[in-house]
Amino acid sequence: MTLANKCVTIGLYLLIMKDSRKGIIFLFIGAIILFILTATGALNAYAAFALAAVVAAYFLLNRQIWILLVATPLALIPGQFIHFEVQPNWIYDLSLAEIFLAGGLLMFGLHFLINYPKVPVRFGKIGWWLLAYGILAALSFFYINDTQLYVAGLKVLVFSLAAYFLAINLLDSAFKLKTFFYSLALTAIILSIQIFVMFYGLGFSNDLFFNRSEIMIAYGPIALVSATLAFILPLLLGFYFYLDINEKGRIIFLLAFILGAAAVFIILGKAAILSLSIALVYFIRKLKGKRLGLLLFFFCFALITYAIFSQYASGLVSRIGSTFIDKNTEARLEEYRVAFRIVQERPLLGVGSGQQLAYYQRYINPDYRKLINNYVTQAAVDYGLVGLAIFAVLLWSIFGQSRHLTKRLSGDSKVIGRALNASLIVAAINGLFEVTVFTLFYAIFLWLLIGLASIIKYGKIDGYHN
Repeated sequence: MTLANKCVTIGLYLLIMKDSRKGIIFLFIGAIILFILTATGALNAYAAFALAAVVAAYFLLNRQIWILLVATPLALIPGQFIHFEVQPNWIYDLSLAEIFLAGGLLMFGLHFLINYPKVPVRFGKIGWWLLAYGILAALSFFYINDTQLYVAGLKVLVFSLAAYFLAINLLDSAFKLKTFFYSLALTAIILSIQIFVMFYGLGFSNDLFFNRSEIMIAYGPIALVSATLAFILPLLLGFYFYLDINEKGRIIFLLAFILGAAAVFIILGKAAILSLSIALVYFIRKLKGKRLGLLLFFFCFALITYAIFSQYASGLVSRIGSTFIDKNTEARLEEYRVAFRIVQERPLLGVGSGQQLAYYQRYINPDYRKLINNYVTQAAVDYGLVGLAIFAVLLWSIFGQSRHLTKRLSGDSKVIGRALNASLIVAAINGLFEVTVFTLFYAIFLWLLIGLASIIKYGKIDGYHN
C-alpha cells in the first residue's frame, strides 16, 4: 500500500471513529501526496482520480454501496459511451455500469478493511468455480498474441465476478431485493421503448428481417437486446405474481413483461423467442392456480400482437423457413468448423482470453469481429479442455443451486425460485445459438441474477409480505 493510500485509509478510519479533526488532516495529507505523485508522473492521472473518487464516494455512501449495484442494469442502457486512450491505437470503451461495479467493489473492499472482522463476506461454491475460471483466463496472458483482445476477453470475467460478488454480499435485505427488481423492470421498459422507436423509424424495412446483426441501439445489437429481454422477462413475471395484490407498483412488472415480450417478437430473434417460449411453458406449468388465466392472457396477447404486427409475423415465418439455408446459418456452420480446427490445434488450454477473434480473422475473414454463437464452443476455443471442464462444473453448480433453491423456498417465495429457473432456461437455450454468456452486458445481467439466487438461498427474500 502506498503512503497516499495509507493516509487516506487512516483518515477514513478516524472519521468513522468520530475523530473528525485527525481524519480530515490525514485525508488532506493523502490528497497532497496523490497530487505530487500525479504531477511528477509517478501516478497516472486516471488512477489518481479514480482513487480519489472511490474514497470520496465511500465517505459519502459507505452504507449505501448497494445503490450502485441496483443502478447497474439501468447504467448498461447508454452503452459504452466513455472512451479514453490507453496507448496509441488503443481506445478503451467504458460503460457507466462498469464504473458502478468497479467502484462498488473497491468501496466494499475498503469497508471490509476498515470494519474487519465485523463485515461478513459471502462467496459460495459458484463464486469459487467462477474465480477458478477467471484465474485460468488471466494465466493465458503467458501464451496470448494480442494484448488488447486479451483485456477485452478478461474484463468480461472480471465484471462477471464483480457482479456476482456484490450481489451476494450487498442485496442482503428484502427491501434491497425489491429495489433491484424495480431496476430490472425499468431497464426492460426502456430497452423495449427504444426498440419500438427504432421499429417506427425503420417502418417495415426488410432489414429487420434479414440484416438484424447490423442494426444497433446504444445498448448493442438488437439481437443482444432481444436475448437480454428474454432472459429477464420470466423473473419480472415471477415477481409480479410474488408481490401482494395491493402493491401499488405491481403493474410496472406486468407492463415491463408485456412491452419486453412484444419487443422480443418485433426483433424476430428465433433463439430468443424459442428459449423464452420454453421457459414460459415451464413457468406456467409450475404456477398452480393461475394457469388458465395466464394461458388466456398469452392467447389474447398473441392475437393482438399478430394483428398489430402481422407483417412481422410473416417475417418471422420467413426466417424460420430459411433457418437451414440463410447466410447466418452458413456463417455459423463455418464458425463451428473453424472452432473444431482450433480445438484440435490447441486442445488443452485453448487460445487464451479474447484470442478467438484473432484466429477467426486469420481463418475466416480479416474483418471478423464476432464471438462464437455457442457458449460451449466459445469456452472450448478460449481455454481448451481444462476450461471446458471448469465451465461444465460451473454450469452444474448453477443449475444445482437453482434446483435446491426451488425446493427450499415455500409459500409466495417459491414463485421467485421458479422464475429464476425459467430465466436460467432462457440463458441455457439461447446461448447455444446466439452470442450471450461471453458478451459483457449480458454477462453482467446473468451474474447479477445468479448472485441474486445465491443470496435468496440465505433467506433474504423471506418475510417481505410481513
